[in-house]
Amino acid sequence: MSRKAEKMEESRKRKDTLKDEIKRIGEESIDFFSVMKKEIDELKRSHIPADEGNKTNENDKEKKVKKTK
Repeated sequence: MSRKAEKMEESRKRKDTLKDEIKRIGEESIDFFSVMKKEIDELKRSHIPADEGNKTNENDKEKKVKKTK
């Protein structure tokens, strides 16, 4: 093969290798984010929202105010 043909072949191989690497990294990222989303959803289900806690505190304050009047 001529030197130019060898360089073109090497370039094609590097390009293919990079494409494969990018595809692999993309798949790993998708896997990572899907696992993280599941964990976040699980935490959301098990967590009491801050608004709920504030509502009960405000209700208690209103009851105390009504009692003192």
